[in-house]
This record gives sequence, C-alpha cells and structure tokens, in this order.
Amino acid sequence: MTQPANGCLPIKSSLRGEETDGGGEQIKGAKTEDSTIKEGTVTYDIRFYAVAPQTGEMIRLIINVEAQNDFYPGYPIIKRGIYYCSRMVSSQYGVEFTGSHFEKIKKVYSIWVCANPPQYRENTVTRYTIQEENLIGEVKEKNPTMTCLQRS
Repeated sequence: MTQPANGCLPIKSSLRGEETDGGGEQIKGAKTEDSTIKEGTVTYDIRFYAVAPQTGEMIRLIINVEAQNDFYPGYPIIKRGIYYCSRMVSSQYGVEFTGSHFEKIKKVYSIWVCANPPQYRENTVTRYTIQEENLIGEVKEKNPTMTCLQRS
C-alpha cells in the first residue's frame, strides 16, 4: 500500500475557488443524513463526493469526515467507523446502482479526527482496510471474489 501524503500535495485550483480548464467540480457536498426503515438514521458530520487525487481521474469517491472528542464514548469507535462505511456502501443502492450492477458501487472512505486521544494514540495515523488474503492457494483477483470451490 502507498504511504499517506501528509501536507505535501498542492491544492487543486478548483478547491481554492479558481476556474479550472476542465470545468468539472473536484468536491461536491452530500447529504449528512442517511435513513432506512430497518436501520434508522445515521448523521454524518461531513460527507462529500470527490475525484481521485493526483490523477484527476473522474471516479467518484464518497468521503465522510468525523470529529471525535471522546475516544472512549462507551462503544468501540472503530466498529462505528466500519458501520458508517458499510452504510455509505449500502445506501448507494437505487442511487449509484440498481439490480445486480455492483460494479457501479463507489469507493467510500471515513476519516476520523480524534481531538483528545489517549497518549499512546497521539500523533498517529491508522488505516483500516478490507483487502484480499489468500488462505489456501496463491491467486490475485483483479476483482475480489468471496469463495471459489473446486468443480465436482
């Protein structure tokens, strides 16, 4: 995996309010409430769509930014982050894709800024990902697959 860039990337001109020759937006705000009948309502602090950094490739990323004052709010904060990402994926149904067109699901990111972390967490950046891991055999899928069984 690539190392995170920390304060070394220039801000694109469109993010500074200047005109771009491409004419497209780099960042677009998204609604901060996500409601479902069975799962209730999630209220995000900040949520937006963005194009891929550096390449300018026109793929949409859905990004959530959360400010957290209490590192120990009475539940595992990491699980809350995973839940928020899961909801951002599942809420794309009917908006970004329909039926079984899962290839249209957009990547999601949730960034948590913890203002008062415990001392051992100060000045750290931690990444949690979903990634392929071969338990039996050696294969690298271009598009992730859950399980492949031998034909009988």
